[in-house]
This record gives sequence, C-alpha cells and structure tokens, in this order.
Amino acid sequence: MKLFGRNLSTYIWGLRLLPCYAFWCVRCCLMFRRPFSFLRHYITLQPLPEKMVELRGGLKILLSDHPHDLITVFLIFVRRDYGRVRPGSVVVDIGSNIGTFALYAAHCGAAKVLAYEPNREAFALLQRNIAGNRLQDVIVPHRLAVSERAGETLRFSVKSSPYNAALTGESAAESDPVQTTDFASILRDHGVETVDLLKVDCEGAEYGILLNLPEPLWPRIRELRMEYHPGDRQRLVAHLQARQLKLTLLRQDDPTCGNMWFARS
Repeated sequence: MKLFGRNLSTYIWGLRLLPCYAFWCVRCCLMFRRPFSFLRHYITLQPLPEKMVELRGGLKILLSDHPHDLITVFLIFVRRDYGRVRPGSVVVDIGSNIGTFALYAAHCGAAKVLAYEPNREAFALLQRNIAGNRLQDVIVPHRLAVSERAGETLRFSVKSSPYNAALTGESAAESDPVQTTDFASILRDHGVETVDLLKVDCEGAEYGILLNLPEPLWPRIRELRMEYHPGDRQRLVAHLQARQLKLTLLRQDDPTCGNMWFARS
C-alpha cells in the first residue's frame, strides 16, 4: 500500500526523524523562493509545474519530468545528506544526475567539480543547469559511466531518473551505449593530485568502484561521502577503514540504503 507515491514502510521508518522535519521545513523557508509550493509538491510527489527550483540567492535548478528530482533537491540542499562542501575544494561527483549536488558544491564555494553522469536526458539537464547558473568555470560535466574499468561500454536508460543504473539483457532495449571511465583516468585526465571530496551515488555500482580502486590512489582522497545501496556494506566499511578512511557518519534511510561519510584519519 502506498500514500503519496511512497510505501507506508517509508513513513514508519521515517517517524524517528519527525523532530528533524520541523527544522528542515524552516530551512526550506529560508533557502527557497516559493518554499510552500516546494514542500507541497515534495510531500505529494507531484512535479513542479515550472520544473524549476530557485534559491533565494538566485541559484536555479532545472528539473526533469521525474517527480523524485524534488526528493534529490531536498536531500542535498535541505537535509544535507552530503554535508557542507569546503570553499576552494576539488570535488569529484560520481552519479551527478541533473547536477543537483554539483550545483550545491559550487553554491558552497567549491573551486572545481568534475561531474560524471551517463544518462542522456539527465546529462542534458546537467549541462543546462551549469550554463544557466554561469558555472562553466567551476563544474566540468562528462557523459561517462564511472566503473572499475575504463574503456568498456554499458547501457543506460534514455529517460532521466535519480535511480538509473546500468542495464542488461532485455531491460537494455530502450537504452543508450555509454563509455566507462575509472577513477585513475579522472585524476590523470584533469591533472588532479588530491580530491578533497569524492561524492558517490551510483545505484549499487559503488561496491565495484571502491572495492577495486587501485591502492596508490587511496591517499589522494581526503573525504568520501556516499549513498550506499543493497550490498555488502560491512565489507565496504572494513575496506575503507583499512585504507585510513574513518567512518564519521552512518545514516540509514531503511535497512538496506542510506548515507556514509568517511574522512582520512
């Protein structure tokens, strides 16, 4: 059974965060133009008619037809699932989608954001969001799928969705081929020595990327903040801790998904 497009279990799990929602609603009012329209459409999971969210400071976020883009904006700008980004940071954004986190990082004062998104429609909106906010000197977009190996081809849905993942078999019928890159190639191609923040949200591909990252690259990552999905989370945490990345935050949205932050110890 669903209510406003969400499973009832989602509401039950979220009851523990009820006091936080009052604070987040206040933050919405302070941050967004037309906050009540934003909150109404967020709660009912209805797309905004104007397909745009505007901050009081002038930043504009163009949205796709997918109603869950509003959830992404809420999680990144309001709930701050990835925390604040330090001014002057070099950020790598794996799974940029329409660019919500990339815009947030730039809004926080990041010096450079390398944004990677394989989906065709989402990438087009990412480019429009960069150009519309005149952030071409800060955000560098790439239509590539980050994987454990570069130079391969994966297939992704044509339609924009915050939940797009690589497709296989019959599910790949309505899809585009996309080339892969890896973390080593990202650093080499951009001449990046140190990544101040690596943000990862790639619908389960995080396990393959991070568990197979070459050992010499780990010291070049200062902080990692990620959304994790069903998989062997305990193995991943142990793997990162063995590489001197300390778990500083674990937030569970449900028993299998949530956010983890790591910082170099």
